[in-house]
Amino acid sequence: MEAANNMVLRDLNMNSIFQTIQHRGPISRVEISEQTGLAASTVSVLTSELQGSGFIRESGYATSTGGRRPILLEVNPEGGHFICADLTGSQITVGVLDLSFQVLREWSFEKTRVSGEDLYRELIKALSSALSWCEQNSFKTLGIGVATPGLMDLGTGKIVEASNLGWRDLDLGKLLEQEFHLSVTVENDTNAAAYGEFLYGSEHTDHARNMLYIAVGTGVGAGMIIERELYKGSLGMAGEIGHIVIQESGHMCTCGKRGCLETVVSEPALLREYNRKMNASSMGSIQNLVEQSEAGDVLARDVLFNAGHILGVVAGNHVNVLNVDSVVFGGDAITRGHVMFAAIIEGLHEVLLPGFEKNLKIRVSSLPLTAGYVGVAYSSLTSVLNKYGFQVPAKI
Repeated sequence: MEAANNMVLRDLNMNSIFQTIQHRGPISRVEISEQTGLAASTVSVLTSELQGSGFIRESGYATSTGGRRPILLEVNPEGGHFICADLTGSQITVGVLDLSFQVLREWSFEKTRVSGEDLYRELIKALSSALSWCEQNSFKTLGIGVATPGLMDLGTGKIVEASNLGWRDLDLGKLLEQEFHLSVTVENDTNAAAYGEFLYGSEHTDHARNMLYIAVGTGVGAGMIIERELYKGSLGMAGEIGHIVIQESGHMCTCGKRGCLETVVSEPALLREYNRKMNASSMGSIQNLVEQSEAGDVLARDVLFNAGHILGVVAGNHVNVLNVDSVVFGGDAITRGHVMFAAIIEGLHEVLLPGFEKNLKIRVSSLPLTAGYVGVAYSSLTSVLNKYGFQVPAKI
């Protein structure tokens, strides 16, 4: 029992040191000791282990305050790389990230009208392209991360259902590990984006403790950070805001119910509504719709504003329940223009209870293109460090 307790304490200390270097580096061992409250001897031993594994490196010397100048430590970007795929939008996007979570290269592959087994095969091709590029550049690939829409089982890690992708009861992580012989982490796309935004976006610099992240894409999802922890619920399925029923006799949703928020606010719903009112066959893309609204198209503006107002009301009710510090919105329909976000703010404030606006920050994602990558890469790093005998906890 004592040995087990010592191992847990060691892991917690390692976590604290690694995250301190990650967020505050370059930093000296003395400063790490001051920031974490750990003994200098403990810091010395554990930083040596991290350095020996290539996860951190020396980066010069601090100014001397008397005696020998302290050595500075920082995360080593070249210590390993992650291949991350995001299945949120109309494309499979794949990026290679270094250990500082900077995107070094990105690919986009069309997945329109592809689902089920065919989509899985397209994902394999996309990941293979990125892996080949890493091999050509002699990059050490530590793991693969996939951010995907859908319900995920916390206990098994399986995708319970991703109706927009044609997947059900799919153990995607296990299949990809067998395919590539690498550590694979699969995360719900909105949870991954929420995690990335909270860890490395504006929420980190603002020191928020409780955050609601809402993303609009092919569906609508939410990720919640509660007391600086990613909240997944008892089965790992929390955040399915897109399936709140707002119109009992509304459009049929992919989940089998009618009138879900997703049938009004998602990108396909926005395009469908514009086409219906225009009596047109196809608007094109959500980017086109946003550009039209910004250029003065009254109908495009009305479609985005009406949907944004509804989303704002739903978000405001969540704020009333959760009492979060911050609400962050992602997705092209919101981040590429100002119309939908303005409507969201209006709708949110209409339902907000008195006093709940105190210190509440409402903003668009500061990592609109990379939040999902960063979040799933961080989760992948957690898995990799566990294999090295380290652990990076969900608590931030």
